[in-house]
Amino acid sequence: MLKRWCEIGEKLAIGRHLEYKAVIEITYLCDDAVMEVMWGLKNLMHSLVSEEKTELTEEDRVSQ
Repeated sequence: MLKRWCEIGEKLAIGRHLEYKAVIEITYLCDDAVMEVMWGLKNLMHSLVSEEKTELTEEDRVSQ
Protein backbone atom coordinates (compact mmCIF):
# COMPACT_ATOMS: atom_id res chain seq x y z
CA MET A 1 0.00 0.00 0.00
CA LEU A 2 2.79 2.46 0.82
CA LYS A 3 4.39 1.99 -2.58
CA ARG A 4 1.16 3.13 -4.21
CA TRP A 5 1.35 6.55 -2.49
CA CYS A 6 5.10 7.22 -2.68
CA GLU A 7 6.50 8.34 -6.01
CA ILE A 8 9.99 7.41 -7.20
CA GLY A 9 12.54 9.54 -5.37
CA GLU A 10 10.18 10.50 -2.53
CA LYS A 11 10.84 9.51 1.06
CA LEU A 12 8.26 8.51 3.64
CA ALA A 13 8.63 10.11 7.09
CA ILE A 14 8.19 7.51 9.83
CA GLY A 15 8.01 7.89 13.58
CA ARG A 16 9.24 4.55 14.83
CA HIS A 17 12.41 3.68 12.95
CA LEU A 18 13.31 0.37 14.59
CA GLU A 19 9.79 -1.05 14.49
CA TYR A 20 9.19 -0.27 10.82
CA LYS A 21 12.67 -0.76 9.35
CA ALA A 22 12.18 -4.46 8.66
CA VAL A 23 8.77 -4.14 6.99
CA ILE A 24 9.05 -0.96 4.91
CA GLU A 25 10.46 -1.67 1.48
CA ILE A 26 10.74 1.95 0.36
CA THR A 27 13.15 4.77 1.13
CA TYR A 28 12.23 6.45 4.39
CA LEU A 29 13.39 9.29 6.60
CA CYS A 30 13.56 9.14 10.37
CA ASP A 31 15.52 11.78 12.28
CA ASP A 32 15.01 14.20 15.16
CA ALA A 33 12.96 16.63 13.05
CA VAL A 34 10.63 13.85 11.87
CA MET A 35 10.22 12.57 15.42
CA GLU A 36 9.27 16.07 16.61
CA VAL A 37 6.69 16.42 13.82
CA MET A 38 5.23 12.98 14.62
CA TRP A 39 5.00 13.91 18.31
CA GLY A 40 3.18 17.12 17.41
CA LEU A 41 0.77 15.30 15.10
CA LYS A 42 -0.06 12.76 17.81
CA ASN A 43 -0.82 15.59 20.24
CA LEU A 44 -3.01 17.44 17.73
CA MET A 45 -4.71 14.42 16.14
CA HIS A 46 -8.02 15.05 17.93
CA SER A 47 -8.10 18.57 16.44
CA LEU A 48 -7.03 17.53 12.94
CA VAL A 49 -9.28 14.47 12.65
CA SER A 50 -12.48 14.92 14.61
CA GLU A 51 -13.28 11.19 14.60
CA GLU A 52 -9.95 10.30 16.24
CA LYS A 53 -10.51 9.15 19.82
CA THR A 54 -7.11 7.65 20.59
CA GLU A 55 -5.84 8.65 24.01
CA LEU A 56 -2.12 9.27 24.35
CA THR A 57 -0.19 7.48 27.04
CA GLU A 58 1.83 9.49 29.52
CA GLU A 59 4.99 8.28 27.76
CA ASP A 60 3.74 9.62 24.40
CA ARG A 61 2.93 13.02 25.89
CA VAL A 62 6.34 13.57 27.48
CA SER A 63 8.60 11.60 25.14
CA GLN A 64 9.84 14.70 23.30
